[in-house]
Amino acid sequence: MLNRKYSKLQWLCFVFLGLGVAIVVLGEQKDTAEEKDLNIPVGLFAVAMASLSSAFAGVWFEKVVKGAGNAGTGAGKPTSLWVRNVELAFFSICFSVIYNFFERLLFPPEGGGAMDEASKPFLHGFTPVTYLLVVLQAGGGLLVAAIVKYADNVVKGLATGVAVVVSTTFSCLFLGTAVTVNFLMGGSLILVSVWSFSNHEKVAKWF
Repeated sequence: MLNRKYSKLQWLCFVFLGLGVAIVVLGEQKDTAEEKDLNIPVGLFAVAMASLSSAFAGVWFEKVVKGAGNAGTGAGKPTSLWVRNVELAFFSICFSVIYNFFERLLFPPEGGGAMDEASKPFLHGFTPVTYLLVVLQAGGGLLVAAIVKYADNVVKGLATGVAVVVSTTFSCLFLGTAVTVNFLMGGSLILVSVWSFSNHEKVAKWF
């Protein structure tokens, strides 16, 4: 879709990056009674479909943001980043409203609490921490869009992998999360994969 080519070493880095993220994330999960009843095949299928749809959406978003289809066609200047974000927000709001409507319709509150829920204001339960999270999420969305526009979707994926390591490290430092072998192995795989991808020409000379 974007006419890009990657070397075999870079594709190998993608594989190890995914393995590293999986090792770190799975290492953070604790065994519970509910997890013993999980349907592994269905879960893997759902994760695979979510990964494929997310990857396709990321590539398509990059194509739309960069106006790849308008190059040399005289279609005019590509739409600005702000307009694209507003468009995405509009469709997100539409889907959220539809989901909320059907959720209330199909799963009404028990004990006649529907009127109580309907009478609550739209921002009921919002605290200063909630507003802070909203601002952080909005800023993160703009940063992601800027990365996609001025770099590419692959860089965004690499940054996401590093973010997993950074967030887990902060969790260990400030929340008392134990440093596990899974984290050390997965974090090392992620960092080595990101560095090797960025310096693939130098790494290729070693083999």
